[in-house]
Amino acid sequence: MRKITKLLAPLLTLSLLLTGCVQDQGKQMVRYRRDKVVDGIYVFKDDIYYGLYQFGDRTSPSAPFQWEAGEDALIPELEPGSELVLFTTGVVPEEITLYSMDDFGYTAGIKFSQYLTSKNFTISKDDQYENYCPTSVNLPYLNQTLTSKENIRVMSISDDTTKYDLTNNMLNKYGLLKGLTKDAVYTLYFYQGTEYHEVKIKADTRAFILNKAYTVKNYLELEDKHFSIKLPKNMSPGFWMIEAGNFSGMFYLLPDVELFGEELIEKEAQNVEEMNEGPSQEELLQEIDEGLDVEIEQNEETQSVQDTSEVPEENTQTDNPEETPEG
Repeated sequence: MRKITKLLAPLLTLSLLLTGCVQDQGKQMVRYRRDKVVDGIYVFKDDIYYGLYQFGDRTSPSAPFQWEAGEDALIPELEPGSELVLFTTGVVPEEITLYSMDDFGYTAGIKFSQYLTSKNFTISKDDQYENYCPTSVNLPYLNQTLTSKENIRVMSISDDTTKYDLTNNMLNKYGLLKGLTKDAVYTLYFYQGTEYHEVKIKADTRAFILNKAYTVKNYLELEDKHFSIKLPKNMSPGFWMIEAGNFSGMFYLLPDVELFGEELIEKEAQNVEEMNEGPSQEELLQEIDEGLDVEIEQNEETQSVQDTSEVPEENTQTDNPEETPEG
């Protein structure tokens, strides 16, 4: 596998478009004083509540991956001397779920899907959160460049020196481009129907892949609507998502933070594992092939019965060309 790692020197007009103010560049981390805090989960230090990073209201903490563009600084760090707290005026959740997240690095904020019958790939026509990073510049740019995203077959991608055929090795199992350089601009080569296109995309999106899920119980220490979450002592430094009732968010656990809670209990992770892994491309193709074989056999049996019942006994031969169902 060859990683696309070199920067593409874009034209000035393209640079202005792809680095324009699609995100709120002045956006700041949510902060509250104790007398102003609202319900939620926070990193608490020096009497200030720092809000956890929210990926948007169209996703779930248990989604296979999360992504953001230009908002890394909004992910608070849990450092020595700080603690994770839940502030709520409502029902206290019975348990907390913690999700360890692997830092995937930078990608283009576009989810690709492979055609099952060819080596080409497509980008989704659906603008939902799970297919396009909502804070990336690429979706607005594609919407300006293309009248629709129907019937697209992506064949190649290039950096400033080399054009590569787009292959499975360049994508992770969720369809995210791997090995891109932060904020570099690349070219996609594709057909939309019979029309040929070349479109620029920017590697402005940082993705986080769900690794494992854990539950934490007996985790709270009451202090007038203020609950200290005793994080498990065997948590490792890195990115974590947390879910407690209706509240969730991401934080980064720094080394040397003293943790006092009970050890992590791995959640009954069958659903998470199935969601993460899913069938491989080979398994999908095999399943389709097997389904076609069964369909062909059933069609042949049905046709044979029809032929036998409809043809007079004195003429039992008939033309019955083999038919192959369309895939």
